[in-house]
Amino acid sequence: MLHGSTNSPTYDVGKLNITTHHNEFNNILERAPRVRYGHEDVYDNYYVVPGDSGYQYSWGVGVESHIWAENNYLKLGKDVTADQVIYNWGGAVIHTEGNLVNGKRVDLLAAFNATHDVKLGDDTSWRPDLRTHVDPAAAVPALVSHGAGAGRLNGS
Repeated sequence: MLHGSTNSPTYDVGKLNITTHHNEFNNILERAPRVRYGHEDVYDNYYVVPGDSGYQYSWGVGVESHIWAENNYLKLGKDVTADQVIYNWGGAVIHTEGNLVNGKRVDLLAAFNATHDVKLGDDTSWRPDLRTHVDPAAAVPALVSHGAGAGRLNGS
């Protein structure tokens, strides 16, 4: 998922307000999502990353992006570390809270900043305000596995 068409501020500035929730991203390599020039609320998603998959990153922090990543569950295979979840594509900030990595609460922004020379700031310039409910991260794998995917919309 690439949100924002270019690094040039021509088309997308002030137009992209996206919510990504209750999805299963299984064995993907990158862009879940990558964001440029927009606000993206990324919550209650389930990421399954095998250790030998060629994984790059999940959240791509692009030019003037504002990602709010909350209560996601990441199942990372061996040799995949928490600092790989975020990738800096020329952005400056991201907010992460309540995320679980292999069942343990991890500050993914701190993990990224601990291993990268160019640090990202904590984005508190906005807060998603259209949500009605955020599920606990520990419940996300079961909720998403039951309710997401072809033929299973709304748990049917």
